[in-house]
Amino acid sequence: MQAETGRYNLARALGLAAWVIWSLALGGPQSFGFDMPKLTKGTGARFDMKLSTGAAEVAIIVADTSNSESAVEYYFKDLSWTGIEMWQRFHLRPEGKKMRLADGFILMPQFGQAMKLTPEYLQGFDGVQLSSFMMESSAEFNAHKVGVEKVTVPAGTVEATHYRVQQRGQTIDFWVHDSAKPVGVVKVVSSGKEIKHNYTMELRSLIQNAQPKIDPSKAGPLTKEAKEFLPKTGAGLLTQ
Repeated sequence: MQAETGRYNLARALGLAAWVIWSLALGGPQSFGFDMPKLTKGTGARFDMKLSTGAAEVAIIVADTSNSESAVEYYFKDLSWTGIEMWQRFHLRPEGKKMRLADGFILMPQFGQAMKLTPEYLQGFDGVQLSSFMMESSAEFNAHKVGVEKVTVPAGTVEATHYRVQQRGQTIDFWVHDSAKPVGVVKVVSSGKEIKHNYTMELRSLIQNAQPKIDPSKAGPLTKEAKEFLPKTGAGLLTQ
């Protein structure tokens, strides 16, 4: 049971890359062009996450940035009885008018050193896929706009822009505001037919001067033990 619940939470955590790429890398319809976003290393945000199994802490920071690539690092800790803790790092590079998820890394205390994710773990999971967020025009971007709504989260109350993406039986609603940059997301509500599709995230606070946990130069290959613990892959999708 613990392993099964852990895989559900890991599937959620791995899937968070999608909405962060959408908000952080694209930064809004004016960013289509394409230039790398102007990010400050060490900045980010903390979120409260509500799961069907309890609660979790999530932190997202800009781990590194240059003219050709940006790296985002996630921290995820399950506050329920499973106690799963993990860090992820994703590298974003421009590809034409879109952003490409170039590399991914994962670090979990029980496996020791950081490990590089294999390509199938960069695709998404069995709900909304990363490709759904790789938009290349303002019209495509705005097609997902629901409206502007007042949202109250632990960080405060703001008039945020609401977007919605639906695919493969999962719906993800986002509320975005510039005051929440660099991540930009104020609130996320995901719903769907699978347990791992259902969660809520709310902005708690912004982060300054954070230090990344994962050093890509010291990462090893994904081990057999880690693959057995992570959500299973198949046809480019992550499953439970």
